[in-house]
Amino acid sequence: MEKVIEKNLEWIDHLDALFTTNASTVYRNNPSFYYYPDVQIEIESDNINIICRKLEDRTRFLFGDCYGRRIYFTDVDIINIIVNSKKEVYDVICDILMLYISNPITEEVNFKISDQDFYYKSIVGNSYDRDKLEVLKQNSFETTADLNIKYIDLITLISLIINKEFLVDMSRGTGRVLRQAKKFLILSKFYKESEFLVELKNLRYPLKKIEDVYYNSSIAKDLDVIFDKITL
Repeated sequence: MEKVIEKNLEWIDHLDALFTTNASTVYRNNPSFYYYPDVQIEIESDNINIICRKLEDRTRFLFGDCYGRRIYFTDVDIINIIVNSKKEVYDVICDILMLYISNPITEEVNFKISDQDFYYKSIVGNSYDRDKLEVLKQNSFETTADLNIKYIDLITLISLIINKEFLVDMSRGTGRVLRQAKKFLILSKFYKESEFLVELKNLRYPLKKIEDVYYNSSIAKDLDVIFDKITL
């Protein structure tokens, strides 16, 4: 077995290398070409896997099953899933995000890419309440692709997204990590409980349905900087 890679950054580099190796010159010039590397990430949901879709300039994580059904969650999708969860689930997810933002030092979780060992950083603290985690393991949500996913696996997805956002832009340090986590927390609380209304209004966040705010992918780049300015 390969020795566990000590540098978290290397899994992003490894995916880039795999894409280059598996894409011919013709396909590399086609921005729509994508590649599915063999990624093995442990999750709790029955008969569900986390799948990596690698494009030349981006990496996405999806949920899928053995029947070929797959679903990709945007930030808006993730926030809506949190907002629409029942209170005991919602409270645990927000608690995890809040604790991570206040102290982003958490455990390393090993996973494999093409049988080579790497790790990502979970957003769940090492000593986090196991009874609360059990709430996320015992509850699940249905997707439009008819996949039944446990909320604990949504936490795994969020962890991967936060890691990825940080690793592809190391020059921003921990700011980008916390920005993504703060976005998930602040907007979930705003759309569920109307919290942070004053702060968002003062920063000119459009106070309307989240789908109407993030109506295309280019909006996030300019809008998400406001989450750096909100103190929790």
